[in-house]
Order: sequence, then C-alpha cells, then structure tokens
Amino acid sequence: MKANYKLVKRVNPASESKEKLWYATPASKGIMSEDQVATTVTRNTTTARSEFKNAFELASEVLPELLLSGISVKLGKLGTLRFSFGSKGVARPEDFNASLIKNAKFIFTPSTALKEAITRATFENVGVVEDGFTYASLQAYKDYQVNKRPGGSTGEGGGNEGGGDGQDESPL
Repeated sequence: MKANYKLVKRVNPASESKEKLWYATPASKGIMSEDQVATTVTRNTTTARSEFKNAFELASEVLPELLLSGISVKLGKLGTLRFSFGSKGVARPEDFNASLIKNAKFIFTPSTALKEAITRATFENVGVVEDGFTYASLQAYKDYQVNKRPGGSTGEGGGNEGGGDGQDESPL
C-alpha cells in the first residue's frame, strides 16, 4: 500500500532556531462520506450498502454509552476504542468533585494488523507546500524555483539579448 505525503516548509517548534526546514506531512485527500464508505466497503460482497449503513448507525448510537460506562470496544480488525480522562489531585477523597475531571477523550488503539499495514507501506511524495501554495510534485516545485529567477528559466543572462533597453523601436 502507498502512503502519500507532501513536503511542507516550517519552523521546528522544538528548536530554538527559526530556520525553516522541510518536513513530510500526510497528504489529505479529503473526507469520505458515510455513503462512499458504505459503497466502498460493501463492493464485491453480498452485504447491501444499506445494511452496512444501518449497522454503523446502530453502533454509533450504542457505543458512546458503553464507552462512557467504562467498557472498551473492539472494532474488529481495526483496533479498540476506549474512554479516558485525567483529573486534578486532592489530599482527601471527600474533597474531590467531578469538576476536577479534565481532558475527557476517546482513545483509539490500532490493532496489530492495522499497525502492520504501516510497516508494509511505501511512502510516495505527492506534492510540495510552501507559503500556502501546493505544487503538484517535487519536480513542479523545482521548475518553479528555476523559472521565477530574473532573466529567464535558467537564471542566466539578463533577458535582453541583443543589447539596448529591451524595447522595440516601434511598438505599434
């Protein structure tokens, strides 16, 4: 499987240097809708798209209650979903109240099979992002860097071969 990435130029927040460096970041292709997921998952199966969507809808109605009650939920070969939070500490149990609970969140832990998919992935560059502009490829970025130089595509010469000020004698 291919894992797509783009190169992005940015400052490393962990470094004291303000020099921008190139970092790989996953290339997002957008969000797949529920209908698209159902169609993709049920393709070449005997499961109807509507059956998959209904099962997913039922799961989304039931799972939050299970998770909040402390039950971790195994999601097939994908992994496990669980509820977690932290809290501020108190000296005595009677001093604790629910307002001290912080950072409530759901945590997904990928299965071994899902983790192995990453180890088998090959990474492919699908673009370069600089100053908010996305180039379609590393070559497109390099071409732009060469072509934006004054004097033409190679960066050599002044662009006014033949002398003079570069204007024709009669522009009409």
